[in-house]
Amino acid sequence: MRRSTHRCFSNRLLVPTFVTSLLVGCGGGSPPGPTATNPPAVANTSVTFLVSSTVNDRVVRASLTLNSLTLIDAAGAAVTVLSAPQRVEFVHLNGAVESLVTVPVPQGRYTSASATLGNSAFGCILLGPTGGIVSGSFSVVAATPTVTLPEPIVVSDTPMTLMLNLVVSPSQGAAVCDGLYADQPPSPAETIIPAFNLTGYAATGQPANTDNVKETNLIGVVSAITVNGSGFSVTATDGPAWSVATNDSTVFQGVSGLSILAAGMPVNFDAALQADGSLLASRVEVTDTNTTNLTILRGPSVYLSAAEPEMGLFITQSAGPLFAGSEAEGTWTFGFGADTSFQVSAQLSNLSSLPFSPVFNAGNIVAGQGVYISTHAAAFPDAPDLVAATTVTLVAQTINGTVTDVSSAGSFSTYTVALASYATFAALAQQAGQTTILANPGSVVVYVDGNTRTLNTAPLAVGSLLRFNGLVFNDNGTLRMDCAEVSDGVEL
Repeated sequence: MRRSTHRCFSNRLLVPTFVTSLLVGCGGGSPPGPTATNPPAVANTSVTFLVSSTVNDRVVRASLTLNSLTLIDAAGAAVTVLSAPQRVEFVHLNGAVESLVTVPVPQGRYTSASATLGNSAFGCILLGPTGGIVSGSFSVVAATPTVTLPEPIVVSDTPMTLMLNLVVSPSQGAAVCDGLYADQPPSPAETIIPAFNLTGYAATGQPANTDNVKETNLIGVVSAITVNGSGFSVTATDGPAWSVATNDSTVFQGVSGLSILAAGMPVNFDAALQADGSLLASRVEVTDTNTTNLTILRGPSVYLSAAEPEMGLFITQSAGPLFAGSEAEGTWTFGFGADTSFQVSAQLSNLSSLPFSPVFNAGNIVAGQGVYISTHAAAFPDAPDLVAATTVTLVAQTINGTVTDVSSAGSFSTYTVALASYATFAALAQQAGQTTILANPGSVVVYVDGNTRTLNTAPLAVGSLLRFNGLVFNDNGTLRMDCAEVSDGVEL
């Protein structure tokens, strides 16, 4: 087994101090009525926290533990609304959203917020000076991030959502990767202070960029089937737990229906957020029905060997016994053979309409493609043996770049997008001994049709900096994306 050794995640853990307001009554007999010194109890409203990120292609992993989140009103009174640690991997949510948790929040008008972080890490991938893969970061993640409210948050008696968006600036992204290329930790180590924007939305005014809070490409393991057989619970690969309902409109892929779904199966699904914080699934995909010792791992592929049937995966998320008791991190090598199933996520329904062949298999995987792997290995064996991959599934990912050409092909508009030199496709393309050599690893041709959600304010035109989310295929050495969503770009 080959494994990247150039990783040094430095983390800090800060025990948060919670500020609470206590209502104290005195005297005997009946409780006193509300007075200036004994105000009435404040009612709570159900609030669902959503998480997202805005980041360019330099950082490939932002795994943060949110220990606490406190809202502060204009008078300075503080209410801790999140007190149980919540683990989130933010980079896979670049331009996307994911439900985190639903909690009761006291009604009121909040003008600021604060948070504390626990065990957290950022990560990069690049080629070192000798041509080998270097991954991780020498940076330190500060325990106290900044939390900015673009405008006051008003919690009324209507269920609402709060969007917590991680914004990674270009300078922060560069600092995360600082020293990694030379394998020389900077002195002193760079301290990264994560920056969040927190925005509130009433149920009738959901964030426009989420299509009524449509959550797509959610990946996890089924933890239980509901007693009445109408849905299931999922443990996500990056930490959250979701309660998922289904109805007659839910499309099942890989299994015939909910009756076949079982605890321990991996799922990739799309869903709409409901007022009570649960999810209503529109699509549920199962890629592996064997639940024995199942572990699923997600991240970008980082190398594909031409000499051996094996691939490297930079793990950003995982669930299952293979890493029980520890967190998967860095690059790990997986072997595949004739019985390994290579699949394309069925998230997008227009694959057959594309004007190229959307093929994904052992012969055309390239470094940089987003995948998730299932395996049934009980443990990582000693080298030279490898963990056998049971399934390898191509999933949607986000790229950030500048449009250099606009054209059309059939029913699709096409946009040629130039990537930054540090983007994973471009940075890893020059490795020796790979299965496929890309003709132009710094460029992706993006295919947009009527199914694509266009959430951008910048025009889809030459010169625009945009983010595109979708499935990226290697079409005989040319990268092509079937695009699900377009949003504004992030400074390179």
